[in-house]
Amino acid sequence: MHADFSEVKVEVDEDTAWTFSVPSEADEGYSMYRSATCTNAEISYRGPDDQNLWVYFYTSRTLVLVRMPTRANVEGIFSIFESNLQACQISQEDIEKKKNAAFRIFIGHGRSPLWRDLRDHLHDKHGYAVETFETEARAGHHVTEILDQLGESAAFAIMVMTGENESAEGTLHARENVIHETGLFQGVLGLHKVVVLLEDGCEEFSNRAGVQYIPFAKGNIKEVFGEVVATIRRQFG
Repeated sequence: MHADFSEVKVEVDEDTAWTFSVPSEADEGYSMYRSATCTNAEISYRGPDDQNLWVYFYTSRTLVLVRMPTRANVEGIFSIFESNLQACQISQEDIEKKKNAAFRIFIGHGRSPLWRDLRDHLHDKHGYAVETFETEARAGHHVTEILDQLGESAAFAIMVMTGENESAEGTLHARENVIHETGLFQGVLGLHKVVVLLEDGCEEFSNRAGVQYIPFAKGNIKEVFGEVVATIRRQFG
């Protein structure tokens, strides 16, 4: 179908959308459509003699609208889509990963390497974008400034509390940085968007009002992966 006017429109959030002319800006438009930031997209072809094609791409479905002079023309266009349906279908797993990549999760932690297992599970298995204090080089920036930036970019926070500091009474507590980050992210995101993974043997907060705890056996953070993902999904669907 020869098109007199064509464009690709890509939305990255509710307030931001980009429109690209075809063919001059087609490559840029299709590249942005394939990026993780794209939420919806629309491709429009408007040709002579009332020949029109609209293709709308959503997170979990695609809508094709065709307007042509004859029924045969319409069926010819749809036959192209139907013949390529199986090859172009996106798996449910890929749909979920694309959806999850649209927001970031911050993981706060101490010296214990257990948090890395959680990060890998959330990113590799479910496609979540995960940030930690170590994600980027931050030389020259004050800790408070860095945490403020991380708080602004995150949609959810997980604090991994492992017993690393021993008190005079012999009880084990999480490192001070994890406790501080928990309070900071609760203030930025709200109580329901911060969850604490508490290792067995590590003391809880002295002020635990509103804190969401998920306990796990010592050294076995993997046992709560399912509950962590379920908690995230309850917040974001």
